[in-house]
Amino acid sequence: MRRGGVGYVRITNGGGLTGHLTGYGLLIEGDLTNALYLPLVVRGSSAASMRQEPLGTIVHSCPDEYEVDDTWEQARGITAGETQVHSFDSDPSRYAADKDFVFFDVVTKCVVTFEILPPAGTGSLAGRWVEMALYDAEGNGLGVMAVGGLRHLAAQAGRYYLGLSPVAGVGYGCVDEVGYRLRMLVEPARLLYLPVVLRGGASS
Repeated sequence: MRRGGVGYVRITNGGGLTGHLTGYGLLIEGDLTNALYLPLVVRGSSAASMRQEPLGTIVHSCPDEYEVDDTWEQARGITAGETQVHSFDSDPSRYAADKDFVFFDVVTKCVVTFEILPPAGTGSLAGRWVEMALYDAEGNGLGVMAVGGLRHLAAQAGRYYLGLSPVAGVGYGCVDEVGYRLRMLVEPARLLYLPVVLRGGASS
């Protein structure tokens, strides 16, 4: 602020992490005199998107076979028809809650569906309480989010990332406690063509 007054700072949990060891420090420096402000131009980015960065400390007490996959850079691949078994195993009362990431590639316009189910033969409840969000090839949020399952029309070919995290209060543990099955399904995008009738126009 160039003159005296009250200023406000908004702080957002961009990583979506909860639990302990997710704290941060905030430093507000003093006034700058004779400061030169230059415009910053960001190309190829959307103001509404958000880069997914690792926040907090995740400690795996009972890692599944895909760990470590806590950030989009660490994501493991998943393909159409494949089913993977994951779990959330970081204690949110002591550390940050666990997050899982997978990536998938799209070669043509299609509808991608992700189903969440508990592991077969277990009493896991987490399969029904998994938050999901889609990201582009650069880790920017696409604004596509859901709980317990996600369906998305992938209009452009390329690589996508899916982030998964537990809903608050679910708990943590091994696959048989808070595990979930993640299944990916792909179907072609169906286009519906409707006839267009023009009235009052002269034919040529």
